[in-house]
Amino acid sequence: MTYATDTYLGDGAETEFDLTFPFISRDHIEVIFIALADGQETPLTVIETGVPTGYEYRWENDTRIKVGTPPTSVEQIRIRRNTPEDQQIVPWSDGSYLLSEDLNTSDLQWLYGLQELEDQVEKLSSQALKFQGAIDLTTDPAPVNPVAGDYYINTGAGQVLQSWAGIAGQSVTGSEQVIYDGTLAEWTIVQTPIEQQGVLSVTGEAPIIVNNDDPQRPEVQLSTLANAPIVQTLQGSTLVSTFDINVLSSLP
Repeated sequence: MTYATDTYLGDGAETEFDLTFPFISRDHIEVIFIALADGQETPLTVIETGVPTGYEYRWENDTRIKVGTPPTSVEQIRIRRNTPEDQQIVPWSDGSYLLSEDLNTSDLQWLYGLQELEDQVEKLSSQALKFQGAIDLTTDPAPVNPVAGDYYINTGAGQVLQSWAGIAGQSVTGSEQVIYDGTLAEWTIVQTPIEQQGVLSVTGEAPIIVNNDDPQRPEVQLSTLANAPIVQTLQGSTLVSTFDINVLSSLP
């Protein structure tokens, strides 16, 4: 749920879009095109009269806008409220009359600001990467209900199963990161340079403690010589040290 954002996927034809949230002033509304491929944002400019063209838009009424160029099927249009927070919309002074309209506008400024902040927090939360463990893309079916930001480390080699939307049939060799894109509703493989695959380097003073709240990946404490580097190699599902280590950790 969002309080002050409407997002629509383009189809290359539709040019009119509705606002489903209230606002104090039209000046507080932002209209943006978003490229799905790379997330690049293009703000649109409002015009008061005439027919919008290119990256322009015009108000049809207080709940609908019309854009100059329809967003394509690989673009989204986002309509977002951004209420000013750096100054009062309704300033008060001694002897001012207390009008209900002014009082309501003043309260709405701060209410809308809180709602917009919550929308931003929700957006960041939905975009955060969440490590879900190791998985074999060549033998394990894709999760049934993935969430945006879910990611796994691939342990298999061969062709990706058909259930993995977006990467089905691709060739993998192991150690790839696979991340779920909630906007496109498909998976993406993030390639790791071959010279870095399966290697983790840690430098520090003893003891080094790796904390993890996941009960399946317990805390690991490594005892090393002061300032001595630890170079670890991922072999299958086991983290193996090539230096002095007291504990070997198994990854899920």
